[in-house]
Amino acid sequence: ANKMFRKRQQILVEGFKKLGWKNFNVPDTTFYLWLPIPSRYKTSVEFTEDLMHKSGIIAVPGEGFGQYGEGFFRVSIVCSEEKLYEVIDRMKKDGFYYEV
Repeated sequence: ANKMFRKRQQILVEGFKKLGWKNFNVPDTTFYLWLPIPSRYKTSVEFTEDLMHKSGIIAVPGEGFGQYGEGFFRVSIVCSEEKLYEVIDRMKKDGFYYEV
């Protein structure tokens, strides 16, 4: 199971880096990534709602984790490798890039 989750994590880490997310922590023992929202969004809810409506991707807004979570979003790595590649492809197609 650890090997499988490591591979899935690697897929998303590489994918998000290609979309412009460069500086984020990659946890050793979790099944999610915690990433900053692009600067063009005011809140994590605004970003995750846009992501859901435009790309059909569900991510958790950071504000749900308290005041220090605002400005971030959480994405899980529990679905298949094929679906994780699809997430990155949809984000790319729909213009979800990280810009400062």
